[in-house]
Amino acid sequence: MTKQSEAANLFPVGLPKSWMAGFVHHHTAFGYPVQHCVSPNELRKEVAELGGDFVFCAGDHGLEIDGKVCPYWYEGKDYYDLVLAANEEEGVFLIPTGEYHLWFPELAPRDQNEPFWEAKRKWPSYQPFHHTLIPMIEWTDAVCRYVRESTSSAFVDKAMDLGIATTLNHPGLCYLSGHPDPLSASWLKKMSYLEIFDTMDHFDYDWALYKCYLSRPDSCRMGIYAGVDFCSHKGFDLSTPGNERAEHITYIQSPQGRSLENLYDAWCQRRTVAVRGRLFLEHIDPAPRKQAYATKGLPEISFVVRSFGEKKIRKIEILKNGLSVYCEYLSEQEVVERNWCDKTFEGLGARYTLVVEGEGDWLITSPIGFKSDSPCPGFTR
Repeated sequence: MTKQSEAANLFPVGLPKSWMAGFVHHHTAFGYPVQHCVSPNELRKEVAELGGDFVFCAGDHGLEIDGKVCPYWYEGKDYYDLVLAANEEEGVFLIPTGEYHLWFPELAPRDQNEPFWEAKRKWPSYQPFHHTLIPMIEWTDAVCRYVRESTSSAFVDKAMDLGIATTLNHPGLCYLSGHPDPLSASWLKKMSYLEIFDTMDHFDYDWALYKCYLSRPDSCRMGIYAGVDFCSHKGFDLSTPGNERAEHITYIQSPQGRSLENLYDAWCQRRTVAVRGRLFLEHIDPAPRKQAYATKGLPEISFVVRSFGEKKIRKIEILKNGLSVYCEYLSEQEVVERNWCDKTFEGLGARYTLVVEGEGDWLITSPIGFKSDSPCPGFTR
């Protein structure tokens, strides 16, 4: 069996027309030495052969290969321009999404003109920063400059003003490696997304943190995506057997149709579903999005979820503002169809998250919000 055929069932057959599937927080090797380099067009071809629709390119990761460290390259207009230039009207879309470091100046003072790596060396036993992705389809120097020259809180505010949906990357990995507790920085709650699944070693922490954010009125609209945090390079790529990172799939609903601009807009609207393994939604109504749906009655969510792998569905759960309000254990089913209604809805607004589990496989939607005709000041972020 070839590498491609073994990995060819990463994506389901018959994905609903308005949905696209692909990889987020995928590191690149565009500037690596020629023997390890994978060009943007080669990456597009690789993902197309696997059946994917997009890649959010997080910059070249400085991997050590054959005893030599390859160069980092993630910031600056040149990287964003290179990625965007590879796109065509059809095929796999590439979105430049540099991974930047968010310094915590309130915990570790730093001169604004001091380069990040020099500042980091002053804190050998402490990591006073977290990581974020900055996806853009049009270069905006202002927001990237804010990462280097301003406080992290000001950066988040600037990104929100510009409509850029930034992320909190692998918070558990950071926290358990000596970085600050994300809850100690109130501005992190403003992030558009939290990353899940990048490694399962700290999944419990990431999942608990996300549910905590969902339970708070000022962060209840935070979306979720599946982090790959992997670098494709010659000799080891997404189709290499045993590469579990390739099973971290993000689904994005693009109601306006298939294009780079519509994909990016759907991302900014938080129309996402995070998956680890081989689960997917054949149907969900209403779908996740940033804005709440107006309702005159009780909120209803209908969905059909399918397993297209060996691991069948064992559990379905619905969270309301981060807390479980419906849970059903199953005897390993391939397809589950439900029409669920929240009979406890009090008309003040709520956000719902669908969670599906297999044997190690997961599917988690971004929040689906409802509001009644009555205003809800607490859930309007």
